[in-house]
Amino acid sequence: MDMFHWVGAPKWALLVLLVTLATSTLILAYLALLRAERPILTYSRTGGIAGIRESLTVYTSGRVLVQGRIIGSKELLLGDDRMRAIGLLLKELAPLGKLELGARPGAVDFFSYSIISEEHGLELSWVDPWASEGPVPFQLEAANALMSELISEARGEEFKLRVSGSDGEVSIQAEPEGLIMGTRDRMRVNITIEGVDLKLNASLLRVSGNCVSAEILNEEVSGRRIAATALVSSTCVRGS
Repeated sequence: MDMFHWVGAPKWALLVLLVTLATSTLILAYLALLRAERPILTYSRTGGIAGIRESLTVYTSGRVLVQGRIIGSKELLLGDDRMRAIGLLLKELAPLGKLELGARPGAVDFFSYSIISEEHGLELSWVDPWASEGPVPFQLEAANALMSELISEARGEEFKLRVSGSDGEVSIQAEPEGLIMGTRDRMRVNITIEGVDLKLNASLLRVSGNCVSAEILNEEVSGRRIAATALVSSTCVRGS
């Protein structure tokens, strides 16, 4: 039997060949990427009343694998801004090294968390702050917020972060519209302060570092309660 050749072959046959070659190239490129990538962070959370068990692994390629009893297995692909946020988080976690915070006696229905990063020498395990035997470092709460946002995205759910604090007399709660700001981006933050007799101004929103500035857009004062919206701007140059 003669070998099949393209002389006089219909145009659709050539199209099928081109599509097949293109698809094969994409598959090979993707497989090469998977072989080249490596995990940089693995996060897990378990427990709670419902007995949740979820894990999340971030790879150098930006791929995120989320797995859980309910969610099954989902993948995300992170852009530059969120990969930069992961890198900053790992730098913040680095001083903690190997840390284990268990639950205080009598605590029940709490969540247990862990972060492992061989590349950065991290072995961290802790529980919800209210159930912890000791203070939970702020870096771990920041890690929980970022990881929870990624898990919520994989579930197709909206994630809302609320940050609050109190000194006994004055309490403050802030709700940012997101967690990650890209270079030169701006983000709205809703703020509620209770127990004060003053007007809000931008000096109350100073944060550590010189990469963020804040501007008060509006405020409503009712007795000793202030509700305001601030516009927070990222002022860092790209790559810093």
